[in-house]
Amino acid sequence: MSQYPPYPQDPNNPAPYGTPGYGPGPAKPGSITFLAVVAIVFGGLGSLCTGFGTVVGLMQLAGVSLISGPAGQMRFSPGVQAFGVFDSVLELALYVTLLFIGISALSLKPWARRAATTWWSVVMIIWALVRLVAQIIWVGPASLQAAQQMQQPSPGLNPAQMHTMMNGILIGGAIVTLLIQLLPAVLFLLLWRSPAVVGAFEGTVPPGTGTPNPYGT
Repeated sequence: MSQYPPYPQDPNNPAPYGTPGYGPGPAKPGSITFLAVVAIVFGGLGSLCTGFGTVVGLMQLAGVSLISGPAGQMRFSPGVQAFGVFDSVLELALYVTLLFIGISALSLKPWARRAATTWWSVVMIIWALVRLVAQIIWVGPASLQAAQQMQQPSPGLNPAQMHTMMNGILIGGAIVTLLIQLLPAVLFLLLWRSPAVVGAFEGTVPPGTGTPNPYGT
């Protein structure tokens, strides 16, 4: 006659996911898979875009232009160009890290949640806000001035109207970029700090999520 395994001494003590004698444990929270997919998509697309931007920025610093015609003759100050390269390099590092966070989160690597809810989100939020301010008060006006020097007169639009339209486009683009950058960070902080998510990543069952099964079924 087989002997059943004993009950744990402390039923309220968290048990690892899938520990023998405790059953399969609670299901993995859906927010983990959802945010992992979001991180992979944003990280992959962001890495491609910022990688290309880094190459273009470095070529511009070297005096090489990939664009022919008037647009390729636009010249920015060394400070604006250097800021653009720094922006691209920093965001490339952040998006590559985000991609690895998403991939690792699918297999519940503890470092993925810890990085996502601490330094990665903090750095992304701070840099997104700094970038927005710099875009509005410095980079945007410099880009607008460079574009105005190269543009051809447009029928039906006076210079003031053109200036207003281009300024609106630059500010609108900066705000959209801010929202895109903040989305993963905010979701990480909202969804990946719950006891169920922490327990899934760390390999423990949060108290109150289920009762251990002494028969191992």
